[in-house]
Order: sequence, then structure tokens, then C-alpha cells
Amino acid sequence: MLGLEGNGIGDEGIILLLDALQSCRQLTELNLDNNQLTAVGARYIADILPKCGRLKVLRLGNNHIGDQGAQQIAQRLPEATWIEELHLAGCGIGRPGLQHLTANLPSCTRLTQLVLHTNSLDDVCIQSLSLVLPQCIDLTTLDLGQNVFGDQSLTHLSKALPWCTNLKILDLTGNLVGDEGATRLTRALPSCKQLLACLLSSNQIGDLGARGLATAIPKSPSLKVLYVDGNVLTRNAGYMLQVAWTKAKKPDRCSFRGATVEALLF
Repeated sequence: MLGLEGNGIGDEGIILLLDALQSCRQLTELNLDNNQLTAVGARYIADILPKCGRLKVLRLGNNHIGDQGAQQIAQRLPEATWIEELHLAGCGIGRPGLQHLTANLPSCTRLTQLVLHTNSLDDVCIQSLSLVLPQCIDLTTLDLGQNVFGDQSLTHLSKALPWCTNLKILDLTGNLVGDEGATRLTRALPSCKQLLACLLSSNQIGDLGARGLATAIPKSPSLKVLYVDGNVLTRNAGYMLQVAWTKAKKPDRCSFRGATVEALLF
């Protein structure tokens, strides 16, 4: 592992590191989060991906590589099929960048984690992503939190999720999902046999969506974490969720992301 996060390396620093990175034949994880990189730096990183044959984890979070940088990375993915985790949170990615990612993601046949938190992904982006998710059968974590998509996206996403038979964590926190989208999602949850956590905090879900979630809880035996706090649920809706959770003999607390947390938040 090479952890260089938060060092303000910048594009010029990446150029200076190129030779060293290419010589790290045993490199399995490259963490460049928070380094003031732009599309220029992303291009140099993309160019070395085919030469790092053991690289499994690539972290470029909170660098403003934008759509152009996402394109550079995406176009190299077919030559770096060994990548298992792709972390692109807070990278300023919108429709053009996502389009290139979705065109190349199926090449990453070992992909287990896709993190696109805090970008500018709208309904068109999620529809595009949903078309390729069924080919990502090893995916365990899908993080789409803090974007700008709503109910329309859940129509497409809900059809794709059951194909991701190893999915354990679904993070849709901080979007524009309302009752309609939540209801569509709840119809898919029982088909996600390995799903451990469904994170829906800070959306626009009301009592109707909560009713759908309550119905899905006993049909989702692997589900151990459900977050719907920060929505527009009434007290009665919260009570309904708590009753369903208790009747299904779900835990009050559980281990999640390296910590013991509340299992149900509303």
C-alpha cells in the first residue's frame, strides 16, 4: 500500500512520482485522496494503471479531476482489469465523466467497491450506470451518496440491483429520493440476498416510503443496518419501522464499517 493522501502533491508532484510509481510492481493500493489533483494529474495516473498489474485499490477522492479526469481514468480501465476498488468521491464528476465510466466499468470484472459519493450525478447518470451494474456481479459496495438524483433513478437502479448478487452496502444518502423512489427500491430489496446495509438518510422520503420499507424488512433477512433519518417521516412512520424491525428480530446495534453503530435510524 502507498498512502499519500492529504499531502497537497498536485499535478506537478504526480509527474515527479511517475517513475517511482511505475517501478512499484508489487503495489496493491494507491491512495491519492485530497491532493489538489486536476484532470492533468489524472491523465498521468491513468497512464501508469496498465503497468501496475497488482494494483487492486485506487483512491482519488476529493481531487477535482472533473469529467475530463474521469474520462482519462475510465479509458484505461480495460487495460487494468485487476482493479477491485475504485474510489472517486468528491471528484466533480457529472454526465460526461459518468458516461465514460459506465462504458468501461464492465471491463473491471473483479470490481467490488464503486464509490462515487459527492459528485454531480443526476437521473440520467444513474440510468446509465444501472445499465451496466448487472455486469458487476462481484460488487459489494455501491456508494452514490450526496449526488442530485431522485425518484426516476430508483426505477432503473431497482431493476439492476438484484443482479448484483454480492451487494452488501448500498449508500444513497443525501439525494432527492422521495416516496415513489423508496417504494420502488423496497420491491428490489428482498432480491438482494446479501444486503447488509441500506443507507437512505437525508432524502425526501415520507410515510408512504416508510410503509414500503417496513414491508420489506421481514423479507430481507441479511439486512442489519437501515438509515432513514433526515427525511420527512412522521412519528407514526418511525414507530411503524421500529415495530417491523423488532418483529423481524433485527439487532439494535451491529458492527458496521469498523464500528458498533445503531442498526435502525429514522
